Amino acid sequence: MRGSEMGDLDVIVEDKSGSDIARWTMSGSVDSGWNQGFVSLPVQAEMINVTGRRGSGFRSDIALDDFKIYQGHCNCPPFTFGTNCNKTCVCDQSKSLLCDKDTGECLCKNGWTGVKCSCREKTKCDENSFCEGSNCFCNDGVLNKPTNCSDEVLVLYSCSFETDIETCSIYNHGEMKWRKHSNGTPSDNTGPYSAKEGTFYAYTEATGLSTGNEGVMEISLANLNLSKYPISNSTCYQHA
Repeated sequence: MRGSEMGDLDVIVEDKSGSDIARWTMSGSVDSGWNQGFVSLPVQAEMINVTGRRGSGFRSDIALDDFKIYQGHCNCPPFTFGTNCNKTCVCDQSKSLLCDKDTGECLCKNGWTGVKCSCREKTKCDENSFCEGSNCFCNDGVLNKPTNCSDEVLVLYSCSFETDIETCSIYNHGEMKWRKHSNGTPSDNTGPYSAKEGTFYAYTEATGLSTGNEGVMEISLANLNLSKYPISNSTCYQHA
């Protein structure tokens, strides 16, 4: 969402009656890079509406890529965690498999343990100390073993826009319909420079339209039957 005349991007979750039950909104210019957004999906969710709304001028192109629905939480890049994946795990990456996307705790490779997975498994350190390799060092805290964070995340729906938008079972409509595109958007100083993943992404072209015009992508969840999944679900996407 880069542009001096940027409008809004809404991701709205509706139930069977068409009432809003969850919403994510971004307004105004952000930057030229891709940023992750997400919204939780209640079990009664039936529809997701992704609405791009034109701002005050043509420099308000909005782009979307890598749209997924997960069982559980959205994926963070390796060794990051937190609500927006904006925190870095302390793990020694050469000795760790991954870290918990919520807490940042490390899952160690075989033979390693410790908060950072930097301690050889056979090394025994007293409380109020920690180890690096085979050595123990004093610490004000207590040595904690990592939490197992290898829970599998199930992808329930995915659209990378590498094929036509309609191929993703999306109903695309509005004065500012979403388009498939690669590289930068046609107008200067607005939109992304390239796709987040792959070659293509979806975007709204604001040139020649009026303030407040919209492009809407509707994604039906009726066939997913979210109620059969025992944990929370979420939809994740990249916006620019």
